[in-house]
Amino acid sequence: MASAQPRRKRATRREEAGLSAAPLTSRRERAEAADAPDSALATDLAALDAWLGDHVLIAFSRCDWENDPVIVWHNARAQAFFRDIGAEDASALARLLTPESLLSLRRIGHELAKAPREAGLLRYPVQLHVLPASRPEALLLEGSIQHAPGTGEAIVLIANPRPESQAESTFRQIADDAVEGIIVHRGDQVLYANHRISEMLGYDSREELLANLQSISTFLHPKDRQLVLDNINRRLRGEDAPRDYEFRLKRRDGSIIWVNCRAGTIEWEGQPAVVATLFDITERHAATEALLESEAIFHSIFALSPDIITLNEVESTRFVYANQAFLDTFGLSEEEVIGHTSLELNIWRDPAERAALIAELTRRGEIRDLEFTGESRDGRRFHLSLSAKIIPYRGRPHLLMMGRDITERKRQEAELIRSKEEAEFANRAKSEFLANISHELRTPLNAIIGFAEVLEGELFGPLGHARYKEYVGDIREAGAHLLSLINDILDLARMESGHLPIEMSALPLAEVVLPAVRLIGQRAAQRQIAFHYEIPPTDLKLRADRLRLRQVLINILINAIK
Repeated sequence: MASAQPRRKRATRREEAGLSAAPLTSRRERAEAADAPDSALATDLAALDAWLGDHVLIAFSRCDWENDPVIVWHNARAQAFFRDIGAEDASALARLLTPESLLSLRRIGHELAKAPREAGLLRYPVQLHVLPASRPEALLLEGSIQHAPGTGEAIVLIANPRPESQAESTFRQIADDAVEGIIVHRGDQVLYANHRISEMLGYDSREELLANLQSISTFLHPKDRQLVLDNINRRLRGEDAPRDYEFRLKRRDGSIIWVNCRAGTIEWEGQPAVVATLFDITERHAATEALLESEAIFHSIFALSPDIITLNEVESTRFVYANQAFLDTFGLSEEEVIGHTSLELNIWRDPAERAALIAELTRRGEIRDLEFTGESRDGRRFHLSLSAKIIPYRGRPHLLMMGRDITERKRQEAELIRSKEEAEFANRAKSEFLANISHELRTPLNAIIGFAEVLEGELFGPLGHARYKEYVGDIREAGAHLLSLINDILDLARMESGHLPIEMSALPLAEVVLPAVRLIGQRAAQRQIAFHYEIPPTDLKLRADRLRLRQVLINILINAIK
């Protein structure tokens, strides 16, 4: 099952991986052993060779199968086979075997070597792949391995060489170059592994992998080991076992990867074995774990949120999630909600609101602060502010909706509007009252001031006593002050009602200042206050309301005198 790579390059990789031939004896000693085997063993092997006919017959030492096998005898057909594959001597055979074939030869030799002599004849079918140094195509040695007849002091390979078929070569090439890992094993024993498996487990080559890995248990994660071995054994017994499942592998450096395994049963070297294709899903698994963790976090957030949160399928509009706030608000249970639509639950008091929500979603793909009137199972009405958006969830579009109970806010808004209307009504009533009372007061007050001015000016003759004139002045001044207060109240009422007239015009500043300072000058003199002023130039003009600007100046000066 090895890839048809250049032979010299492949041999170099084996040497780098520590798999070069390491016989226990020197070449001269091996030659002497081959030329002069034990006489009884040589007799038995010669008899077996004569009985077999045209077969390759190779005898190996029973000792030290941890290293490359040591050939102690071979027949003429084997010698011709060595020449055909370009082996410099018999010991070179191990270096021309594919890694999995060398592994198989070592394993069978080790089992035969440790088997007791009295165990009887043990025969293992084999199919060894040879990559000749002198030929481009691979060869197969098909046959069996057993104890040597008679004394059993050696282990013999009896096989027929044949070219690898086109189908076998194509399959091997596909398997070796596959982007997914392919491994063949029987129980816990590794029989074949391609290059991708080596990369997945952190080895530089599959030769290095097979040299260091004799059992699949070695790279199985402890928590998944029993699961995988149980599936393998069930499959080898012909029982049902999962065809696809996931588990973890331990890499050479101790790191962990996740793989998806697709397994089946095949015949390998005449016996059933398990072939498994492994896909590295570490990144996908990490993404899935992150997604699940994220979903768990958001589920916790949604569950604890005081706001209503739901998730619906867009196509069917059925609920797939509803948090506790939603269930409490509508007085429903989770079993009643999940898998049902809002229409089935009758949670829309006004169908027009649902139609408005769907229309807005269709137009914009989301909605914000859409007010909705609902009714709970016990008949309690409430108001919600809804926001919603279509999002992808597990590969399908879903509607994420969030709602906040604004019943109390709506009540406060209504109360605020009512209070504002009442205040505005009261203010209008006050303004109307002030306007009316001011008008009623100004009429007699103007008469009082006018009569006081007539008396003070003695237009119809002297009053007689100086005190009368003083009192009349006080009456006039008090009336003028009271009229000023009434005018202020009326102006305030007009301002609050927005009806205070303003007449803007271009006027000389002196025309505004002079009447004000004359009026205030008299009051300052009566109170014995020194009052000095300067009239601005007549050409200094400004744009203002004459009456309002004069009132401002008078108020400022009066406050100063007070």
